[in-house]
Amino acid sequence: MRLISWNLNGRTSLVAEQITAVSKRLPDIVALQEVTMRTAAPLTSALARSGFAHAVNSFAFPSPEFVHTGPRRYGLLLASRFPIEPIAPGRFEIPWPERVLSARIFVPGKTVEVHTTHIPPGSSNGWIKIAMLQGLYGGLARPSAVPCILCGDFNAPQAERPDGVVVTWAERIRRNGTIARCATVRGGPGAAWDAAERSILLGLQPHDLADVFRAIHGYGIRV
Repeated sequence: MRLISWNLNGRTSLVAEQITAVSKRLPDIVALQEVTMRTAAPLTSALARSGFAHAVNSFAFPSPEFVHTGPRRYGLLLASRFPIEPIAPGRFEIPWPERVLSARIFVPGKTVEVHTTHIPPGSSNGWIKIAMLQGLYGGLARPSAVPCILCGDFNAPQAERPDGVVVTWAERIRRNGTIARCATVRGGPGAAWDAAERSILLGLQPHDLADVFRAIHGYGIRV
């Protein structure tokens, strides 16, 4: 099974080119971030023409807690060659619930739970980013009856070194290459910011959510 996760960067005029680029790589499941209300329908239609007959997007959940304007205007989309059953929001205690989209995908012989997310950047949204990461971790760091996949744009880490060292946005890289953790980040403790990023990047491995990309390709590739 092959999954592609891609942040479309909110582009509204390149739908055909985007879906062509995805389809050429022959995935079974596609997870898209920074989908807009304007692009959700044409993206779904284009994906359907490329063999992804099943899709769901975050704009399909009417809820007073969901906001699709201003910095929260972006949504998410999951498309699959296999049947999809959306999972109603509520599993994650997060301030921007529209930024996580979950579904069960009925792959032949098994059911897989897929969660895709777009964590808002801390540079423009401060500690909302950390609350999102903490809520996401809290909802996933528990036993699951079915295999789970987490993918998306986490806006973290700051860097990953070839030896596997992860540098979070609560750290700074000195000119000599050494790393120092900041005492404070955007008005809060640097240790808490650092821990939240690491909880998603590294802390889910004991709960059978390993970094599959790095396990396959190692840390020599920059992404």
